[in-house]
Amino acid sequence: MGQSSAANVASMLKISYTGIELALVVGICGGVPYPPGNNEQEIFLGDVIISDSAIQYDFGKQYPSGFQHKTGVKEKIGRPSQEIMSMLASLRSKAGRQQLEVETMRHLRLFQQSQGLPLPESDDILFASSFIHRHPDKKGSECAC
Repeated sequence: MGQSSAANVASMLKISYTGIELALVVGICGGVPYPPGNNEQEIFLGDVIISDSAIQYDFGKQYPSGFQHKTGVKEKIGRPSQEIMSMLASLRSKAGRQQLEVETMRHLRLFQQSQGLPLPESDDILFASSFIHRHPDKKGSECAC
């Protein structure tokens, strides 16, 4: 989804559903670096990354020597609203992150129960990229493993 499409979706959500106080459109971070000072903690698809800014990967100038990204404060993708800044301040504390986890799990359980869905396993099983699935002809939605 492009930037203008994502911004349009977020604004239309707030117009269509007036009870929504904060609409976040999230996506896959294709190039997330390791956390500062930690080259061992991997980031996996499905992990939640919370930041106070984002830098547009294709914004900059092309020079004969190569592409130069613009990364200054004024060149970042918009500034977060006061509402988002307050939420980020809360998430910087351990208590704020724990509260988010508790509330997220509570909402997930309510949703799963209302839909008759089973609770997820406690730990993911990670397979090497070379692993051959035992039902290679079935699509993910057709396989019950």
